[in-house]
Amino acid sequence: MRLVVERGVILRLAQAAEAAAIAEVHERTGRETYRGFVPEAYLDSVSVTDLARRWRARLEDQDQRTTTWVAEEDRAVVGFCHVGPSPDAGAPEETGHVHALYVATPCAGRGIGAALLSAGVASLQDAGFREVTLWVLADNLRARGFYEHQGWRTDGASKNEEQAGVTFHELRYRKTMR
Repeated sequence: MRLVVERGVILRLAQAAEAAAIAEVHERTGRETYRGFVPEAYLDSVSVTDLARRWRARLEDQDQRTTTWVAEEDRAVVGFCHVGPSPDAGAPEETGHVHALYVATPCAGRGIGAALLSAGVASLQDAGFREVTLWVLADNLRARGFYEHQGWRTDGASKNEEQAGVTFHELRYRKTMR
């Protein structure tokens, strides 16, 4: 399936062969987005090679309930949205989850993120999920504003997740599907 977002930008399901391209967007955009509220040492420790390996495994393991959408412009991946079942303990089976949404910084503000999010949520709905959640860093006000503009609301849940000695304070957002 292919969807045209704007002239020259196409959304489609990702292929395993694109793991490295997705990893590059993931690493570069993460570094740019989280600079200032995630320690530089942590950002410097993120390896594109390791991310590519993880993305390849995810992409090879996709099914009707777990999908990754990419935005492509001029034959290059400029963003992605990875969705699947909720990883939260005790979540009802009909709860889907946005695991990742990244758009290359030069492409931000053009509607690509909203289109990727919409495609991801639609694929969850097609797979039978009734509601969808996502976790976002509490300090990431830009992302929080984006999700709220898209109709998402916090549901009161928060967590502290530790990775490589860094504690991330996250808030959960939720949206009920129509």
